[in-house]
Amino acid sequence: MRAPLIAAVLLALAPLPALAQAPSLEDAARQTGFRGQVMVRCAANPPDEWSIGAREPGGKEQVSPRTLFYIGSVAKVFTSTVVLQLVSEGSLALDDTLGARLDGVPDDKRAITIEQLLSHTGGIVANYPDPARVLSKDEMVQWTLAQPLVDSPGASWSYSNPGYALLAAIVERIEKRPFTECVRARVFVPAGMASAAFLGEASVQQGICATGTGPMVERFNLTGNPADLPATWQRLGCGGVLCSAKDLMAFDRALSAGKLMPPELLKRAWTPVMNNYGLGWRIMTTPTGEVLYWSDGQFPGFNAEYFRDTTTDASFVVLSAAEDGARKMRGAVAAKAGGCGE
Repeated sequence: MRAPLIAAVLLALAPLPALAQAPSLEDAARQTGFRGQVMVRCAANPPDEWSIGAREPGGKEQVSPRTLFYIGSVAKVFTSTVVLQLVSEGSLALDDTLGARLDGVPDDKRAITIEQLLSHTGGIVANYPDPARVLSKDEMVQWTLAQPLVDSPGASWSYSNPGYALLAAIVERIEKRPFTECVRARVFVPAGMASAAFLGEASVQQGICATGTGPMVERFNLTGNPADLPATWQRLGCGGVLCSAKDLMAFDRALSAGKLMPPELLKRAWTPVMNNYGLGWRIMTTPTGEVLYWSDGQFPGFNAEYFRDTTTDASFVVLSAAEDGARKMRGAVAAKAGGCGE
């Protein structure tokens, strides 16, 4: 049986493996204080879905399937999808350089390629220091290009959120429309992600967003509710998206069905470049050759994880209103994953 192996892989990632023995996700949620959404899909079967806990800490209103969560860096898979669509259409190439695609690029960064930006091997700085600051596109691009390189392009793997902001700026230049419109038209609409939205949009309202908690919320003096966060280029390309587990599962199905990019480019996205990372995706290979593709995100108040197992055609989504909530639920989700592929 292959399914127990996949469960074992997820358990190996889980910080609390004992949760795999919990009789239900609800019991695991009580043990960890989890507030959020979980979806587990096995092959063509309808997905199992759980909405757990209060939408706000200590509140009476419960999380529902419609509740929106900030998904952090999981949004990088959308940026990767849009970029690879442009590659498939001939508007962009993975070996195109930053110097050829943006103005004002300093000499030390001109040779960085699109593939290196997607795979975090371009040597671009990791983060802007203040996650609460609102930046325009020009401010974000100019700041990023002005920072010293972490390493020579292509020499090592170094995670970079600003690198994905550069990709968003390149997409805008090619498409001649806002990056948010590009993602909505090219990903959200064809995938059927009905409630997915970007920070600052009218649909992101207090009453529909989960309110997150955690040390970073307090550190940066935030409310924990994404409806209070303005739009900023600091998070475009690398994050900035709110959605439900149902939205992410819709993306998963559209990707699997070939609706979002040609199979050969999806294969390229899922091919490790360095440090078990492809083009916007993390990749894990088991000792016997099975592969999991996944993405995760953490932001003040939120933690999200999305796993994809192509061998059994199974997918798992965990969205949490706590900064470590999704990771803490890995073991319980692994227990559910044990039923896939049997």
